[in-house]
Amino acid sequence: RRYDGVYRSFLVRGVPVFNEDGSIREWIGFCTDITEFKRVEEERIQLLASEQVARATAVAATKRLQALQDITDTALAHLTLNKLLHEMLVRVREIIDVDNSAILLVTEDGQYLTVYTAIGPEEQVAPQVRVPVGQGFAGKIAAHREPLIVTDPSKAEIITPLLREKLRSLLGVPLLVEDRVIGVIHVGTLNPRQFTEEDVRLLQRAADRIALAVDHAHLYESEQRARIDAIARAKQLEAIFEAIVDGVIVYDSEGRIQQMNSMAREILAVNSQPDYSTSMLDDRFSLLRERLFPFKVLDDHGIPLPQEQWPVIRILNGEMLKGSNAVDIRSYVLDGREIELSITGSPVFGKGGDIVGAVTIMRDVTERRKLERRTHEALKALLAMAEVLVLVPDNAAEVHMQSLLKEKKTVAESTVARRLAELTRDILNCQRVGITTIESETTVLRAMAIVGLSPEQEVQWWAEQQQQESRLSDSRTPELISRLRANEVLQLD
Repeated sequence: RRYDGVYRSFLVRGVPVFNEDGSIREWIGFCTDITEFKRVEEERIQLLASEQVARATAVAATKRLQALQDITDTALAHLTLNKLLHEMLVRVREIIDVDNSAILLVTEDGQYLTVYTAIGPEEQVAPQVRVPVGQGFAGKIAAHREPLIVTDPSKAEIITPLLREKLRSLLGVPLLVEDRVIGVIHVGTLNPRQFTEEDVRLLQRAADRIALAVDHAHLYESEQRARIDAIARAKQLEAIFEAIVDGVIVYDSEGRIQQMNSMAREILAVNSQPDYSTSMLDDRFSLLRERLFPFKVLDDHGIPLPQEQWPVIRILNGEMLKGSNAVDIRSYVLDGREIELSITGSPVFGKGGDIVGAVTIMRDVTERRKLERRTHEALKALLAMAEVLVLVPDNAAEVHMQSLLKEKKTVAESTVARRLAELTRDILNCQRVGITTIESETTVLRAMAIVGLSPEQEVQWWAEQQQQESRLSDSRTPELISRLRANEVLQLD
């Protein structure tokens, strides 16, 4: 201590002076003021301690930032919501060092919170937890949209008994997305703990990332469901498209075939020329002309149609073919068959009103048209038959009745019978027709006419008929005769 009362630090060193006999005679002392040196040394020690504290704080902050980054990385991963929230809770526990953590999400009606996932004691009761919004620990956080710390759960309004009985400290924050509460995350400890503002900020940062992750996961799952639904609908539409019994072809604006169903492939025999469906419109026409020379498209009257009147060209030019405007054509297909088609279709318009494609529907009406022509010819034959009967002389009916009872036939009867046989063959579209009369009293069978045989066969047939006489009563199948007598038409194979 100096005279002015200020304490100073000195470094004192002494050197002894010896007598001849080796005893110390006196000391020589040196004093050095080391006050400033001591102050600098103390400051250095304090700085070193501060540096160590700062370094420890930085390491802890780095760990927390890394944990937050892990949460962010997890949030960006395309995980299912269950796995996503579980992974994020694991990281939250690592950040805040707690014994229990749980994420509760708001139900669709917005009235309740349910535990979506939990780690710690709350896992045992998670499926049964249902907290009304506005009530209990989590319900108040959701209702007020702000953090909440509970230092003594036994004295707080907590709906879940397990939290109240086992945990000693609780901290919870809301999960917010664009000012919309989607849930709550809360953590707790088995031993008393004073959660700090830093803990609140850290949990809220984690909650913000979790909220975004949940929203992202919901969007992802919605997209996945929409994609699955779209694929299912596409498959369903494809199945319906393939099941249509008419041929359906979809074209782009240039006439390229985009899609055709199995019936269209069958009608056009596309499988016999696989390159047909992949060619341009003009190339397909050229292909048909080369392979099916001479290739023509005829209308329903057999008149050739110019190319600009072909149905697909008309539709691509904006014309709609439907109802009475449907087009009937006759043409050859890729396997060389001649078929008749009834074609309807419509252009496909884009948003701007321009034509972006076309759809044609074709029906193979070959057999139906044949049947119609056959029916028409049968009608003509019936009219001709009636005309023959009308043109028989006035006494023909009487002569006809008499001829049925006599063996001798008149020329008029033979002519009428043969003409009737020919008309019947045309109507039934069969190969051979014979007409035989039955004498009512004797049941003798008398041949009246036969058509469908060659001239030589017909001569032989008539000779056999004249040489033998048969009776209906002599038949070996009396049951058939009974049916015939009952005016039943017999069809025998």
